[in-house]
Amino acid sequence: PHSGTVVLLEAARALAAVVRETGWQPRRTIVLCSWSGEEYGLIGSTAFSETHDELKNALAYVNVDVAVSGNSTLTAAGTQSLDGLFAGAARDAHVSR
Repeated sequence: PHSGTVVLLEAARALAAVVRETGWQPRRTIVLCSWSGEEYGLIGSTAFSETHDELKNALAYVNVDVAVSGNSTLTAAGTQSLDGLFAGAARDAHVSR
């Protein structure tokens, strides 16, 4: 249950480093969230989304729950429109499909 939190914290650290070292600013607000209660019916994320109307304009949602598992096989799931993006990132990282 902790691998998703570790990945989220590393993403935050990497984003902060890019901003600090290059001055880059995202075109949209980036919100990083971590919830408890997910195993009991998505309680944390549901409560958060129900009280934050600005999420209706969200461009993307990335779930890193159980980010590390199994035998080192890279897997991803999402909408089919993201298939090319994921395949390109895997190719750039020298990961075979």
